[in-house]
Amino acid sequence: MPVPISWVAAHRVAPALEQAGITVQDEWICETNWQFSESFTATASLLELAERPDAIFCASDWLAIGCYQALAVNGVRIPQDMLLAGYDDQKISEQLTPPLTSIQLPYSELGRLAVEYLCNQEDAATHVTLAGRLKVRASSLV
Repeated sequence: MPVPISWVAAHRVAPALEQAGITVQDEWICETNWQFSESFTATASLLELAERPDAIFCASDWLAIGCYQALAVNGVRIPQDMLLAGYDDQKISEQLTPPLTSIQLPYSELGRLAVEYLCNQEDAATHVTLAGRLKVRASSLV
């Protein structure tokens, strides 16, 4: 089952897809400038591929809005014809029809760590990995 992914998330998502036995192909990776129109165009191009994807992962919920529009214009139903998920769990994701599956980010923890870092006046760059939480909604349910 081909799953197109955003170039932003490619370095994180691609290894997980490979581990699940899904080979990531270059034409599945769509670069956008983070605007709805770019997301719309990228989604439309995915729909033109000889092997149409079964699912799309957007690097943000806002990009998913352009994806929703392109799918609707092309008569592709979510989730019956295409599964869809976003990343960052914006409030709008619950209001879309169908509601968007998304990864909820730990913004409070991120903010706390940033303040702690600034208050400690640390000089060296620090790399921190925070776990998100998958919020499954109707856009990815078969």
